[in-house]
Amino acid sequence: MEFEVELRADAKAKAGFKVWAVGAETEAGLSRGRTHRVSFTLTPKLPEGTEVLVDGSDRAGGGVMDEGRLAGVSAQGGPGSGYVVGGRLALTSARVTGLGGTRVKVFHPGGDGEAGGTVVWCGTPGGRDDAALIPLDDDPCWRSERRSRR
Repeated sequence: MEFEVELRADAKAKAGFKVWAVGAETEAGLSRGRTHRVSFTLTPKLPEGTEVLVDGSDRAGGGVMDEGRLAGVSAQGGPGSGYVVGGRLALTSARVTGLGGTRVKVFHPGGDGEAGGTVVWCGTPGGRDDAALIPLDDDPCWRSERRSRR
């Protein structure tokens, strides 16, 4: 993820005098700003601190999208799609979920099983960081991977 932050310092001096109805005033100012680019990588972890597998690299053909991890998401922004990046961690669009703390439902398209979850991180809906992370509730109806039908 990457974004820019501008730090600005402004200084202003003002002097003047007034005698009855006659007055004079002078003002001077100085402004200085710098823009900084901030980049970082999110590493999803389970509550106990265990890192969550995101790229599938421990499987044959690592890095290839696993159709069993595709998910549907129902939230205040309407229906949307997502991807289960770990056993109980789903990634979807911030346009679908809304703000952090929002409750959503995640399900396997064309399959069974559904789990609720709460948005723990949400980027800018429609922005460059239009993404949201949802740890799923521990629900016995949810299977972390849907078996592919072939």
